[in-house]
Amino acid sequence: MAKKVIIEKGNKKSYAVIFGEGIDPQTGMYRLNQKGFRTSEEADEFIEQLGSIKEEMRIDMVVDHKGEKSTKVPFSQYAKDWFYGEHAHMIATQTFKVRQALLEKHIVPYFGDMNLLDITEIEILELFNQKSREGYSEGTIGSIQNFLSTLFRSAVTEGLINKHPMRRIKKRHTSNRSPIILSESEVQKLLEVAHSEGEGMMYEFEISTGLRLGEILALSWSDIDFEHKMIIVNKIVDAGVGGKHNIVEMRSDYRKVMIPSHLIPKLQKHKEEQQLMKEVLGGQYHDELDLVFPKKGGGIQSPSTVRTRFNRLVDKANISKITFHDLRKTHASLLVKVGVPPYLVSKQLSYKSADTLYHFLPLQFSDSTKSIKLLRNNDKENDID
Repeated sequence: MAKKVIIEKGNKKSYAVIFGEGIDPQTGMYRLNQKGFRTSEEADEFIEQLGSIKEEMRIDMVVDHKGEKSTKVPFSQYAKDWFYGEHAHMIATQTFKVRQALLEKHIVPYFGDMNLLDITEIEILELFNQKSREGYSEGTIGSIQNFLSTLFRSAVTEGLINKHPMRRIKKRHTSNRSPIILSESEVQKLLEVAHSEGEGMMYEFEISTGLRLGEILALSWSDIDFEHKMIIVNKIVDAGVGGKHNIVEMRSDYRKVMIPSHLIPKLQKHKEEQQLMKEVLGGQYHDELDLVFPKKGGGIQSPSTVRTRFNRLVDKANISKITFHDLRKTHASLLVKVGVPPYLVSKQLSYKSADTLYHFLPLQFSDSTKSIKLLRNNDKENDID
């Protein structure tokens, strides 16, 4: 399938073709490419050479006539028109995939149909704060910032907005650090130390499900379906006014996550132990949210406090220096290693496509005669669906 994109900007037209290049034999991922053309005939001829069925997508670029303010330009419309119409065929294929994911998963769902002129520094900073609360890395947030900066610069050039809303926002200092994937032996060391500190269940849960930290801390027992071995992920911990943490419904990333069979009895035991704690503390236990991983006396754990304790556990376990978010990548690695198809792994972690895995997983995994207990081979048939 090939898509012909017709970009209309006033009286001018340009053309592009977005097309698939099949499966990459080295990565097993589907490759997407794009190419620009001066005329419609050249684009049609290229599609004919591909032997593909043609689809058309028409984009009308908004033009500001004679200095009139474009107060009714929805962000989502402009962002998609600009990205697919101007930006897509000016960047490399892999860059296209990454930025498309940023646009569709993070940026458009947040700003929606807000008018371009209404988007200020405050809204943009809140987007960054929200992504930080959701557990995304500084690298991801920095990529969103760079993408938005380019987009708004184009909007200024087009005359759709008078000032760049990000001109006073400092560039985030991001590193080129690649995620660290723990080995099976390092996973076991971390869990041994975590259990000795009374926190083992949360880390077994994380390595076995791959939820983000904010999602784990917002999880209530009503979100866990023991019968169907499933978790409903639809909430996240949010830092409210004065640093008070609240639980809010997510605007995106709602999903169902399967629970490995071996984790079910451990979760049930954890629930029983929590019930005993409630009985001991009585009215002093804050149980109104019925959280799976609350503070010792109930209530919402602070993500920053959890990260501090986690860093201490990593040091004590004497393993690779990792972040909490690296456990999510380790989970993906373990799933792939026992043979779970990449597209199912992506679904479990709420990635837009399996291409995301390519950025942090090795191209090949070493053969292993033993499988980690957390991800037994029989789980992939019973639980990853």
